[in-house]
Amino acid sequence: MEFFYKNPSTSSYEVDHFKTKMISKTGDVNDDDDEILEAQETGIKDNYIFENISTNGGFPFTAGAPDEHTVNLYYDYTDGSIIYYINYYYNGVKEKSESIRESNLTVEYINNKITQNSFFKWKQYEYSLIQAEDLADLDSENNIINVYYTRNIANGAYLRFYYYDYYEGQYIENTDLQEPYEANINDSISYNQIEEIVERNQISGYYFDRTEPELPYIVDNTVEDNFINIYYMMDIAEGYTIDFYYDDI
Repeated sequence: MEFFYKNPSTSSYEVDHFKTKMISKTGDVNDDDDEILEAQETGIKDNYIFENISTNGGFPFTAGAPDEHTVNLYYDYTDGSIIYYINYYYNGVKEKSESIRESNLTVEYINNKITQNSFFKWKQYEYSLIQAEDLADLDSENNIINVYYTRNIANGAYLRFYYYDYYEGQYIENTDLQEPYEANINDSISYNQIEEIVERNQISGYYFDRTEPELPYIVDNTVEDNFINIYYMMDIAEGYTIDFYYDDI
């Protein structure tokens, strides 16, 4: 990673070679990885604010790949304004930090910014603000704002459809058929409620086998758990048998 700082005299960016840092992780690197976010914060220095990030290879990229995947972090000169840092927390875990530069920051401005924040993953789910700390006395000595969010399940659960493939010997998901089922947290979803969807996606030669998890299912506020997998088994009676012969044998 290389750190670039805007020269207030020329408005051009100059690299600080003393801050150059290697990415230590392996595998795919995203712009919201912990190591990237930490570098953004450590790269901030007096009168400079983090502006943006770029890489010639784009995100995500594989760590250890050629030089075109160098991550460039850019910092703007603050011109004497106060830098405010906003830390975003979900379930008590900090997921993102950002900084803003303002000479006369108001509580209304911050409220508007944090309620419209859109950095969260899983965009099909909405987030609600629980609490924003330290909005009353914003100044150069009190310039860190901690924001806490909770997740709302906008669509309840997502239904995924799997069809048994005898050649593969396993169920294969049809990713084109995934669809939402609207429900609120703690709602119960029974088979009767999704029966129309199950029947609509049952193709010729297959029959409904089971769901995972078993129904009824209680919707919770954990994204990873709110999937209902629907499995269809091939109906052998409606299928075809293909016999292969070699030299009439």
